[in-house]
Amino acid sequence: MSEPDFKNKKQKRAKLGQKTGITGIVLNCLLFLFKLSAGLLSHSMSIVSDAVNNLTDAGSSLLTMYGFRLSMKPADEEHPLGHGRFEYITGLLISVIILLAGFDLLRSSVSDILAGSEEPDITAVSFAVLTVSIGVKFWMAHFYRSTGRKIGSTAVEAAAVDSLSDCVVTGVVLLSAVLNAAAGINIDAWASLVVSAFILWSGWKELMETSRPLLGSRPSDELVHAILSSAMEDKRILGIHDLVIHDYGPGREFATMDAELPDSLTFRESHLIVNEAERRVEKKTGVETTVHADPVRVGDAKSDETERLIRNLLVIVDPGMTMHDFEIQEEDGKQTLSFDVVPSPVNQEPAAKLKDKLTEVIKKRLPDVNLVIRIDPFSVR
Repeated sequence: MSEPDFKNKKQKRAKLGQKTGITGIVLNCLLFLFKLSAGLLSHSMSIVSDAVNNLTDAGSSLLTMYGFRLSMKPADEEHPLGHGRFEYITGLLISVIILLAGFDLLRSSVSDILAGSEEPDITAVSFAVLTVSIGVKFWMAHFYRSTGRKIGSTAVEAAAVDSLSDCVVTGVVLLSAVLNAAAGINIDAWASLVVSAFILWSGWKELMETSRPLLGSRPSDELVHAILSSAMEDKRILGIHDLVIHDYGPGREFATMDAELPDSLTFRESHLIVNEAERRVEKKTGVETTVHADPVRVGDAKSDETERLIRNLLVIVDPGMTMHDFEIQEEDGKQTLSFDVVPSPVNQEPAAKLKDKLTEVIKKRLPDVNLVIRIDPFSVR
């Protein structure tokens, strides 16, 4: 399996992102105009609502394209880490617009249901517009999905899911038109209500999705693996811990980590090793990285034996827990063991309670040692 080309992904983002935005704007605007005309001519509220749904999609594409363009602006004095989060902000604005449109259509639909809506006059043109719309949306879903995977954009991949959902919505409107034309059953206002509910659901889902990176989310396992494997190419680096990735927008990630090096190395040797690791990571992933050299004792049988014991005891408390920064210090005949642990993702216990459990388990085997235990959050690898 080939390694992901993060650098190439970043170079493609702006160009393909804007191409996706333009395609979405053009096609959704055309669908809006055709559906609006068909809906007004046939007096169908559900078709008009579906047209508004396409208009919100066009607005989403416009903001997505604008967000891609702004996010590629270089860093300046006021924004030294770049403008990458503009892509997230525009996504947030899109979700708000969708929710507002959904609420307005919901109000109109409920009003029509209570007042009694006019029976629509569905024509062959209306059927043709709805049928073609479903086909166009299927094609757009395929286009968005393939493009989103190429550039690693969750926003574009979400647009693919939205396009498939639009096929279902338009299918409901088409079913309403068929029932009206074939059996004289008027459920146009109810179909409009279904469309407005879908728009609200889409807006809420988009709001949750776009707010996640702004609030802070875990980096992808793919990116973490690429960073760790690149840093560990130098055999003198014995391990990596405390990896933290800061996300300032797609293509604007920064990372810090500790590299474990034999304590027999000189300060200069350690400095050169971590500098080379920083350059390797940035060349491979495009992530600007700061690596801290962390000396560890190598070849000390007593230290190694104690460390293995501690690692085995950790499993009793949390099978998925990991440990790093293990040190043994002796003063006045008293041993102090200090180390950091990272709980497994399923472990939701408070840090203080977890530390008490670890202390209890370790003290049963090593009653005479002092313990200095630090609990790292799971987001720190």
